[in-house]
Amino acid sequence: MPPTRSRLLFLAAAAALAGVSSCVYAPEPEERPLPAMGTSDSTTEADPPDRAGRISYVEGAVSFRPAAADTWAFAEPNRTVTTGDRLWVDSVGRAEVQVGQNAVRASAETELDVVHLDDDMFQISIPQGIVSVRIRSFNDAEDDEIDVPNAAITISDVGTYRVEVMPDGETSRVTVRAGKVTVTAGGQTFPVAANQTATIQGDSQPTYDVGAAQPLDAFDQWAASRDAAQESASQSSQFASPDMGGVSELDAAGTWAQDPEDGPVWYPTAVDVGWAPYRFGHWVWIVPWGWTWVDDAPWGWAPFHYGRWRYAGDRWGWCPGPGPYRPVYAPALVGYVGGPGWTFGVGWFPLGPREPFFPGYHTDFGYRQRINVREYADVSVLRAGEPPAGFGYRNRGVANAVTVVPNGAFANGAPVARVMTRVGPEDLARATMVSHYPSVVPTSAGLAAGFGRATAVPPRALETRQMRALHAPPPPAVPFSTVQHSLAETGGRPPSFAQLASLRASSGADLTGTSRYRSAASVSGRGLTPARAGLPSSHAAIDGGFGRRGSASGASSLDASYQSERQQMESRHMQEFAQPSSNESRSDMLQRQENEHRDLQTRYQGARVQGMNRVPPSRGFGGGGFHQSAPRGGGGGGRPH
Repeated sequence: MPPTRSRLLFLAAAAALAGVSSCVYAPEPEERPLPAMGTSDSTTEADPPDRAGRISYVEGAVSFRPAAADTWAFAEPNRTVTTGDRLWVDSVGRAEVQVGQNAVRASAETELDVVHLDDDMFQISIPQGIVSVRIRSFNDAEDDEIDVPNAAITISDVGTYRVEVMPDGETSRVTVRAGKVTVTAGGQTFPVAANQTATIQGDSQPTYDVGAAQPLDAFDQWAASRDAAQESASQSSQFASPDMGGVSELDAAGTWAQDPEDGPVWYPTAVDVGWAPYRFGHWVWIVPWGWTWVDDAPWGWAPFHYGRWRYAGDRWGWCPGPGPYRPVYAPALVGYVGGPGWTFGVGWFPLGPREPFFPGYHTDFGYRQRINVREYADVSVLRAGEPPAGFGYRNRGVANAVTVVPNGAFANGAPVARVMTRVGPEDLARATMVSHYPSVVPTSAGLAAGFGRATAVPPRALETRQMRALHAPPPPAVPFSTVQHSLAETGGRPPSFAQLASLRASSGADLTGTSRYRSAASVSGRGLTPARAGLPSSHAAIDGGFGRRGSASGASSLDASYQSERQQMESRHMQEFAQPSSNESRSDMLQRQENEHRDLQTRYQGARVQGMNRVPPSRGFGGGGFHQSAPRGGGGGGRPH
C-alpha cells in the first residue's frame, strides 16, 4: 500500500525519537526470484489484507452480523470488522467503526454494511439511516466509496462527511463539512464541495440539488466530540503508528517508558488481579484470518493486533516495535502450547519482542516479512514459515503467562477468564510449542460470540433494498455451514481465497446480498437532472473513461507503477459493472474482478519485497488462481469527474 500523507508525518516524527532509530532493523530487499506457484511462498495465492477495521464504540442497542453468519449478535467493542460485515443501530443507540485513523459513526435506526475493505478499498453502504465519516488519512491509490439506494458517493480528500438515507430509500443527502466528494446517480456525476449539502431524490428519474451545508444536529456534535478526543495531541502516537487505530486510547490507560533493548514500552496501569495479555476477552473465528482475539479492555485493540508484549519488573508492557514502520494487522500475536500427553485444551502465551509470528492462515514470504517488520530479521526462517527447532520464547516460561481453556470453550468463543483451566507448572513445563495455529474447528457460536444473539435487527425490507454503487461488490461470503465442513478436514485452518472461490462455486452461495447492487454509472430513465435552475452541471459518468486524481508527487517508481495499473483496472471494472457483457454471468464477473484485484495486490507486494521498480505483469493464472483479462471498452482512469 503506498504511503499516506499522515503516515509520512508519523514516520518522520517517530524517526526523530531519541533511542529509537538506533535499534531499527531495515531488511534489505532480496535479489532472488519469487518462488513458483504451489510452494509455501507462492505469489499467486493472495494474502489477507494488511488492514482491518474494528468496532470502537457501542451505545444502546447495536447488532452485528459477520459476513459468513446467518444471524445477528450483539455488537461488542474491539471486534474486528472486514468485508461483508454488517452493523445495525436500533432506535436508541450509536456506534463507531474505526479503520486506522478513519472513523464511520452511525446514528439511531441506521444500517452500515462494509461492502469491501482491504489495503486500497474502503467501500460501505447505507441502506437506511445517518452516518458521519471522518477521513484523516488515505493513500493515493485508495478508493473510498459510500453507496446509498440512489447514488454512489466517492470521497476524494481528507475531511468530514455526513450521509443520510430516508427510511423509504427515495431520498439521500450528503453534507461535506470539509473535503470534497463526487456523487454519481443515473449515469451522471456532479461535485459537492466543502460547506455544501447535496440532495438526490428518486432513482428511476433522479434529481439533484446543491445548497449550503445543513446545520449541525446532536449527532453531528457527538461525532465532532469523538473526533476532537481522537485527534487531540496524543503521547502514544509518538511511539505507535496512528494507522493501527485506537492508539490515543492508550494515553489514559497506561504510561510509557523507554527500554534500551525493547524500545518504547507501554504499561497498562489498571488491570485485574491475575491479568495477562490475551486472557480477558474471547476468541472469534473470522475469514480470512481464522481465530481472532477480541479483548475486553476499552483500550484493547492496538496492543493485541500489533507489536509484542514483554514481562519485566513484575509487570507486563506492550512494545509497539522500535522505529517507524507500516503496521500490518494480525488476528492475535500469540504462540500455542501442547504436545504429547497434553490433555488440558488450548493453551497460548503472548509473543515477545523480536519473536516471529507465523500465521496459521495462507500467506507467502512477503506477507510474513511485512507482518514481522522490525521484530524478526531472519529471512530464511520467515521464508520457511516455521520457527527453528528449539527456538526460545521469552514469555513461554513466565509465571502466569500461559492461558489454557477447554477445546469446546475455545470453539464456542466463551469468555476466557471465566472458563480458563488451571494447569500446574510441571505440566506447563512439559508442554511443547506444537503449532502457530490451534487445531480447533469453530462452531457457529464462535463466529459472533460475546453477548449472544441480538433481538434488535434491521427491518426485513432493508435486506433486499436496491443499492447503487460504482465498484461492484466482491463475491458473496461463503456460508459458514459450508466452510465448517472443510475446516473439519484441515484441523480448523482457514481456507485460502482460492479455496473459498471453489467452495462458493460448488455450494451455490446466495447472491442476494450482491445482486441488489446496481451501477450508479448506468443511465436510468432520462438520467440525472437538476431540481432547479442555476445548479452546477453534471457530466456523463462513462465518457471513454472515469476521471481520477493523478499519482502523488514524490511517489516511488514502484508506487507510481502500481497506482497507474490499478487506476486502469478499476476503470475497466467500473465500466464492466455499468455495461455488463452478455457473455459473462454476474457471479463470474464478480469473481474475476476480485481475482484480478488480489492478483495486482500480490504482484505489488511481491515487487516491494524484491526491491523492484515496477509491478511485474500478471502471469495469467486461471482456475483457482488469478487471471488478468484484456480490457474492454474505454481506457484508463478510474474515479468519476
